[in-house]
Amino acid sequence: MQVTLSPVDPSNVEALRNLWQLYLYESSEDVEVDERGLCHPLSDEFLQVLMAKTARDRAYLLHLGPTLVGFLLIEDAAIEGRQILEFADIFILRRHRRRGLATAVFRQVVLMSEHPWLLAVFRKDKAALAHWEKVFSRTPELRWREKSPPEIAEFHEFILNERHA
Repeated sequence: MQVTLSPVDPSNVEALRNLWQLYLYESSEDVEVDERGLCHPLSDEFLQVLMAKTARDRAYLLHLGPTLVGFLLIEDAAIEGRQILEFADIFILRRHRRRGLATAVFRQVVLMSEHPWLLAVFRKDKAALAHWEKVFSRTPELRWREKSPPEIAEFHEFILNERHA
């Protein structure tokens, strides 16, 4: 079954807010919560940008059939003196992992596009780095390179789909 990407809009933004909390909780050992019990909630301003039809930043809910399985955030990024899209944050609910869903979303979004992308992985996140390196090695049609040194030291930065003249 194919993963469907549904743009976040005012009717489903609460689902993104809730999944974001799970994402932060799972991705940080030292997460702090505020007095409401929330980890760094998405700001209303950021959500407005993600839902604006004119912005390059986008948020998608991921569905497998009718089942909500995660989210994807795409952001406009500056790297090497140019603006490119960043495959910024992807989250798949634990129950639906190890089924190739993140890779399927990656293929739909990055491989089907004609422009370069940035994918950044925290240096401390060894599991994420191993996952993406495996995806790169199993995707011979993907052109990629690691930026060295990275522009932000705490990341491995990968430039994908870059076309050279």
